[in-house]
Order: sequence, then C-alpha cells, then structure tokens
Amino acid sequence: DDSPISSLIESIESSDLEKHYYGIVGLRRVLSSENNPPINQVLDSGVVPKLIEIMKNSKEPKIQFEAAWSLTNLCSGTSEQTERVINCGVIPGFLTTLQSANPELIHQIIWGLGNIAGDSTKFRDLVIKEGGVDAIAKVLEDGTALSSKKNGAWALSNCCRGKPEPPFHSISRAIPVFCKLLKDESDHEVL
Repeated sequence: DDSPISSLIESIESSDLEKHYYGIVGLRRVLSSENNPPINQVLDSGVVPKLIEIMKNSKEPKIQFEAAWSLTNLCSGTSEQTERVINCGVIPGFLTTLQSANPELIHQIIWGLGNIAGDSTKFRDLVIKEGGVDAIAKVLEDGTALSSKKNGAWALSNCCRGKPEPPFHSISRAIPVFCKLLKDESDHEVL
C-alpha cells in the first residue's frame, strides 16, 4: 500500500530517529485535519499500540508529545473508533504518562482523557475505574498552566456527568478541586 498513511507508519516503525520523529509528526498532522481525518485508516494500520509505547517513552519528549497528540485525536472520533483505541490500552497509557513533568504532554493527555470520558458513560466509567479522577484532580491540585486548568476542569467534569450518574464515591475526589477552582480562578473557561 503506497498511501500517505502507510509511508508515515513505515517511518514511525523506523529505527532512524529523525525518520521516526517526522513519521509521528506527519501522522499527528494528518489526524489534526478538521475535515475527515483518516482515523479508521490509522486504526486499521495497527499502529495504536506502537503510539502508546512511544508516548510512554520519556527519553524522547518531543516524540512522546506527538504520539500523545495523535492518540488524543484518535480518541475524538466516533464511539466505535474511540473504543478501538481504548482496547489497545490507551487509558492506562495516558494515566502512566500523566506523571510526566512536561506541561505540554500533561495538557495533551488530559485532553485525551477528557475526549474518552466525554464520549459515553461506558467510557467515562472506564476512565474512573482506571483512576482518572484522582490523576486529573492531582494535576489540578499541583498547579498547572491555565490551558491545562481549562482542559483539566473540562475532563474532570466529563467524569462527573451523564446518566446513569457515576457512584458518588468514585468522583467525590473532584469536589474539593472544583471548589478550589471556583474560589481561586478568574478565567471564565475554567469556571
């Protein structure tokens, strides 16, 4: 297959670091397209487990960030597409990588978790079960950039909404975080 996606996947799988990096950047750019990003084509390629592995590798922060961004974009498609990414282990991958000190990476991962939790109550419950509420709350409590506060408040609220409602004990950790944001923040998007 000589499609652009195939050549990007080939570059991602390359041992040449520069080729590898540009393959990841190219894939992220293609997935960032507003009109019909080729999510199914990327999912069908089988590259998602490799992207998760790359995202978890802190030795290459730029590549790690690009992989997280691609995964976030893959989790913004249909429920079926998001489920395919979830089935590859993206939630535990996101949560493990959320412990990074890289603010851009944290921002991207919170966005990905928010996409998943906001898709359906089924996926919201998976994010909660894996520890997403605690992880997002911790990032917000530890102080973070305004853009991550916006994403964090949105992602955390996605964990707390929907019918049937999540069990209170599974989301109670979010309440003091929301209270602090309401008290301390002035940005209308965070509020």
